[in-house]
Amino acid sequence: MSTLLKVFGNITIVAQPELKHSPKGTAFAKFRAVHNEKVNNNGTWTEEACFISCVVFNKQAEYVGNHLNKGAKIAIVGTPKADAWIDKKTGEPRAGFDIKIDTLEVIYNPKRDLETSNRSNPQ
Repeated sequence: MSTLLKVFGNITIVAQPELKHSPKGTAFAKFRAVHNEKVNNNGTWTEEACFISCVVFNKQAEYVGNHLNKGAKIAIVGTPKADAWIDKKTGEPRAGFDIKIDTLEVIYNPKRDLETSNRSNPQ
């Protein structure tokens, strides 16, 4: 049984998504996002950031790669996938996980909003 992870809230794409294609032609897009949470620590409010590595495939990847950019707010549903690699700089083994996105909902997209305002207010 796989684990399904739902992440809602203040999730922001922090780097431009990269759209690529596998040797078999499957589209995939990778990007990093952050979930910020306000935490009350003995009367002092602070903001904690949790960074999330995401990957999306096929038509959703094409959409993400072509239409979303840094600053977009999203909600995602997906499955965590473990990953291991060797750090190219240090040669040390590293481990982490990506969220393989099944469903992505765009809450706010500054790129789309800018395009819409430029169409309605031509200069």
